[in-house]
Order: sequence, then C-alpha cells, then structure tokens
Amino acid sequence: GVRTFRLKFKEEREGEDFHFKAGQFGEYSAFGEGESTFSIASSPTRKGYIECTFRQAGRVTTGLSRLETGATIGFRGPFGNTFPLDEWKGKNLLFIAGGIA
Repeated sequence: GVRTFRLKFKEEREGEDFHFKAGQFGEYSAFGEGESTFSIASSPTRKGYIECTFRQAGRVTTGLSRLETGATIGFRGPFGNTFPLDEWKGKNLLFIAGGIA
C-alpha cells in the first residue's frame, strides 16, 4: 500500500536548521535494504520534520514499510531543482502531476 512517513531529526536543532524548497527530493534508506529516491512531500515552511510518501513495491520500500514508529532511517538531501515560485507570483498556474504513490 501507500505510506506517508513523518521523519524527525535526532537533534531538534538539526530539524530547525534543515532547509529545502518545493520540488526537491531526498535519498531515503532502510538499513540493510538499500536506498531509494522520493520527493519531499511536506511543506518547506514546516520546521522540525520532513514527510515522504511512497508505494510499497520493492526491497527498500518493503523495508521502510516494516519499520515501527521511532525507528532510525537514513536520509541524504535535499537534491534537485526547485519551482521558480518568485517568478510565478501573481500569475495563473495549472499543475498536472503523475506518479505511482
């Protein structure tokens, strides 16, 4: 099925200092299973955590799905380009997206 994780940093200060922009992604890892790429699904204005949504489909996503609340996972990021939000202020926009989650 589809899962959404809310990931909190081990140190509260790290969560407050972590910055990303809409459209970026990260590398999430279930230790012993490997690493997969997912978009950061939470708002950059929310501090102290990030969220990711994925569909259980392979070894890594199965490993992530089996984790219990409070488990430790690996995260690298943020990576990727962002949406040019400042350039689009005041304009009408239509976003169409696809995906498997």
